[in-house]
Amino acid sequence: MLLEWLIPVIEERCEDINDELLKEKKDNHYNNLIDLINGIEGLDSEQRIELENLFLLHCRQAIEHSYKCGLREGISIFRAI
Repeated sequence: MLLEWLIPVIEERCEDINDELLKEKKDNHYNNLIDLINGIEGLDSEQRIELENLFLLHCRQAIEHSYKCGLREGISIFRAI
């Protein structure tokens, strides 16, 4: 399938999008989350890192899923025309 052939390109583009979102100054939820995590008493540094990693992984997976869905829909529309 076409998407399998495009996997390296999709992964690179998703990584670029993820980086762009994390660097965004306006409405930066990542920084807000880090501030909240750092404000929680009783968490050790390993737990803080784990929470941060879970957030980053979730964002990455959501971007990749959305990107692939958009490509599939675009291909379906193109084929239907």
